[in-house]
Amino acid sequence: MAMGNGTATFRRLDFESDLLGVGVFRLPDAPALADAAAVAGIVRDLAAAGCWLAMTRVPESDRAKADALTAGGFRAIETLLILECPLADTTMEMPAGINVAAPADGEACADVAHAAFHMDRLHRDPDVPDAVADTVRRAWVMNDVGGRADATFVSKDGGKITGFNACLRGDGFAVIDLIAVAPGQQGKGLGGKLVEASLAHYAGRVPMLRVGTQADNTVSVRMYEAAGFKPVKREITFHRVFDAARGKRAAGGAA
Repeated sequence: MAMGNGTATFRRLDFESDLLGVGVFRLPDAPALADAAAVAGIVRDLAAAGCWLAMTRVPESDRAKADALTAGGFRAIETLLILECPLADTTMEMPAGINVAAPADGEACADVAHAAFHMDRLHRDPDVPDAVADTVRRAWVMNDVGGRADATFVSKDGGKITGFNACLRGDGFAVIDLIAVAPGQQGKGLGGKLVEASLAHYAGRVPMLRVGTQADNTVSVRMYEAAGFKPVKREITFHRVFDAARGKRAAGGAA
């Protein structure tokens, strides 16, 4: 559902809003975001729409938008680095020990995510309770493995899932949506094998694989670059939390 003041629109994120019972909205990277008065109007509209958390991403190089958003009470949360890797036209072998997940693997993958995720934008925002961030990411993983993802790849040790890579497919490309390795299994090359699995799976199916990761997550950036990914874009993620107390109440009701 798109709403706005005519200068710029914003969209209710139904998955997060319905899950948490509070309004979560996204603004597009629109020209109006470079105007402080327009951003102030958007903020008023968001408040009237019952927004708890609003987010947007703008190019790192666009200082006018960054300044206007900051003036409107938005906080810079992260710099997201987008990388791409061209895929071969021919099929590739799946790495040993990596399999395609079944829907029943969702709970185990969510457990890995709960233990591993701490650098994503929700966990980085001091106005978003950790319980809310945990709830959203857990539900997101369950949703991906349950069918939203085009394919999810898992690694196992003694039958226990130790890592996963959930990928989406678009028109002419695929995207690594969520990837995580259990803390006790990190540093063993599992992340690289999970990335390799997505490269093998989509080779010959789409020409490009994309991923976004925090620019300061040097371990992930090195892993992707070692797999053949090249940085193509940098964006700043901005959040504005309208009522911290509502976030705490949402955390209290989070599963």
